[in-house]
Amino acid sequence: MNKHLEQLIELSRVDKEIDAFEPQIEEANLQYEALMATKNGIANEINTLKQEIKDEQIKKHKNELHLA
Repeated sequence: MNKHLEQLIELSRVDKEIDAFEPQIEEANLQYEALMATKNGIANEINTLKQEIKDEQIKKHKNELHLA
């Protein structure tokens, strides 16, 4: 009986340690989500700038054709 009680106590201790990780996991998930939102925002900005560059290149080419 004593051995079973020791195992139960050990199991309880391990369970508490696992529960202690929950806030850390939640914080890491929040940081991950924030970083992903930042990454997506930067990717969108890059795409917008690429499109603007293409538009300006087209305008430049049209102007060069007009001047020639």
